[in-house]
Amino acid sequence: MGMDTELFLSATLFAIIAFILKSLKNSSRRKPYNPKPYEAYQPQPSLSQNDLFTISKPYELRNSLLTKREMDFYIILKAVLANSSYIIAIKPRIADFIGVAFNQKSNPSAFWHYFNQISAKHVDFLICNDFMKPVLAIELDDNSHDRSDRVERDSFVNGLYGIVGLKVFRINEYSFNSLQTLLSEFLLLKTL
Repeated sequence: MGMDTELFLSATLFAIIAFILKSLKNSSRRKPYNPKPYEAYQPQPSLSQNDLFTISKPYELRNSLLTKREMDFYIILKAVLANSSYIIAIKPRIADFIGVAFNQKSNPSAFWHYFNQISAKHVDFLICNDFMKPVLAIELDDNSHDRSDRVERDSFVNGLYGIVGLKVFRINEYSFNSLQTLLSEFLLLKTL
């Protein structure tokens, strides 16, 4: 082997060793991952200084959990169920009372697929027995349920309740007497 070839091989070997040593040195210097502590909401930097004052509190407490129509219905529902042991849950998330049949660990993709379909949906009122077992879902329907996206959502939810064996009442118009009759037949309440 000539002197040039030996010099070239030596330089190449030296460069490879130096690269490996530098890589090892840098990897040992890496800091462990430390997530940043919780930071309060900061407005987008593209906002002007004047905008900061208008959205410095982007959230506010609502006056009621229920709309006026829902509150009117709730007052009647509470009166109808007053002499029973049934409990009214208001706007529970469907995923809180209907679970996914797949085990999350054994089949994660199926679990998350089905969970995501119910995780953001709610029912207006859920009637539970005194052990908090759901016995009846009540959807208070209005004009918005005529929209195509709501029709699709309602169809999915109705099918879901059918699969798990939970009765659902979809109510448009109501009065104390009509609600009492409807619930008495289903829940075997004493007529007031």
